[in-house]
Amino acid sequence: MKVAVVGAGYWGGNLVRVFHELGVLEMICDTDKNKIKQLKKIYPSVSFSSCFDDVLSSSIQGIVISTPASTHYKLAKEALSSEKDVFVEKPLSLSEAEAKELVSISNEKKLILMVGNILHYHPAYVKLKEIVEDGAIGNILYIHTRRLNLGRVEKERNALWGLAPHDVSLILDILKEKPKRLNSFTHKERDVLDSAWISMDFPSKRKAQIFVSWLYPFKEQKFLVVGEKMMALFDDCADWNEKLKIYAYSMEKNETISLQEKALFKVDIEQKEPLREECKHFIRCVQNRERPETDGKNMIDVISIIEECVKYDNQRLP
Repeated sequence: MKVAVVGAGYWGGNLVRVFHELGVLEMICDTDKNKIKQLKKIYPSVSFSSCFDDVLSSSIQGIVISTPASTHYKLAKEALSSEKDVFVEKPLSLSEAEAKELVSISNEKKLILMVGNILHYHPAYVKLKEIVEDGAIGNILYIHTRRLNLGRVEKERNALWGLAPHDVSLILDILKEKPKRLNSFTHKERDVLDSAWISMDFPSKRKAQIFVSWLYPFKEQKFLVVGEKMMALFDDCADWNEKLKIYAYSMEKNETISLQEKALFKVDIEQKEPLREECKHFIRCVQNRERPETDGKNMIDVISIIEECVKYDNQRLP
């Protein structure tokens, strides 16, 4: 199997590196001639092009799309229409209707459509999900997430589209249900939405809160699941042996809540690069014709929720 990476910029460069390390990178496509010049020195055995049609007309089976979000739908549709299996970075598209169309095309043509959402393949999250599904933490009460950093402000897309899909996707994956009620509040600086707060109420009476921002003084990436027996915290900014912790707690007779003795459990996790695991998953899905963990259908509900948050926020503006 061979793949082409389309878009070798900020995140695409990482995909180029990993697919090359896995021995399947055949072509790199990018419109930036200076970028191509630099990459030719690093990957002399790889083909290069600045034209997407060259990728479509090649014999390459898998196309990896890591271009600006506004182009995902168009490029993915052209790739699927050309009988190619597709890996497209999140978001799959910027509208639920477009996402459904891409899923329909992939189903009709029996092609692989995978959406890049790296946290689904992170060993710490995979283990957290196992612990939750085993019932160790008890019935889930709520989920709280924070994805914050003083980082790259993107003018083309806002923090809702750029950051929130990570956590929305994980929450839906854990709870196995769609929210019945949404609230969203945002902050804009120079017409760019840089921070957002999302709350979700679910039919099971469970709740979830998300805070995302790229205008924050320090980096924080936490995913907390609170159950009736214990709490599970996935902290992606912590050292590897600290990334997943389990906290046990109890209700005292005076109705105060306290952590039990030896309440903190660090979970041992095999150290593996999440992006490498994600790319290996795409290769396996293409070779074995398996449904990806993060397929197009999986992302439709995520896009629907982000769209609703944007709509809700716009409606409340004066």
